[in-house]
Amino acid sequence: MTESQSFAMSTRLKHNLIITLPDYIGSGTLSALQETALDSIQRSQTSAVIFDCSATKLIDAIEFEELRKIAFMAEVLGAFSIFAGLRPSTIKFLIDADVDVTGVRAFAGIDAALDYLETGAPPRAPQF
Repeated sequence: MTESQSFAMSTRLKHNLIITLPDYIGSGTLSALQETALDSIQRSQTSAVIFDCSATKLIDAIEFEELRKIAFMAEVLGAFSIFAGLRPSTIKFLIDADVDVTGVRAFAGIDAALDYLETGAPPRAPQF
């Protein structure tokens, strides 16, 4: 039996901060994620923050709203925010629950998000 990861991990790639979300998100995870992201942006030249959601099994409406707030805070500090790897079931749930996704930049995965940051023109770049 494997233990599930309950904390977010962050990695720097050039001037980008990639935050890998755990399989399940909780309020403690969101607080730590906010602190990690904002401190990193303030300390270093961070051009973009990519929230890697590919391992996350479910993001509910409240958690998604908190993630959007963190993404907005990052943008206020000057870092472009991107969501990568949102599962189709999560997107369906959020849309069915009438969650406001206006302004959210989302890509199928990390590679597509990084391509967008490098070229500005991914194959498909939905902005809701």
